[in-house]
Amino acid sequence: MSDWPLLQMIDSLEGFDFAAFLLGAVVAFFSIGFFVDYIFSRQGMGPYWNSFYATLGAYAGLCAHDWWFRSYIGFEPYLTGALVIGGLLTAVLGMTMIAQR
Repeated sequence: MSDWPLLQMIDSLEGFDFAAFLLGAVVAFFSIGFFVDYIFSRQGMGPYWNSFYATLGAYAGLCAHDWWFRSYIGFEPYLTGALVIGGLLTAVLGMTMIAQR
């Protein structure tokens, strides 16, 4: 079994739960991309690349939470939110700056 937290959760899903998760993931993926593209307008990279980098950054934040910040259980909801949003913003803004160079 993989050590990656999201893959462990997906591996345990079956049937309707798996289909609902995939549908929700696709909708969230494209919603984030179009929202970020609306915010950045002409400076953005397009909805599909924005959604790819935002998803990659959010997952990196979740992995950092699971691997390095597990001992901070008292700050759980705030830490998780900060790491997911921080990873998302870091990835999208970093790739936007590289694309606009």
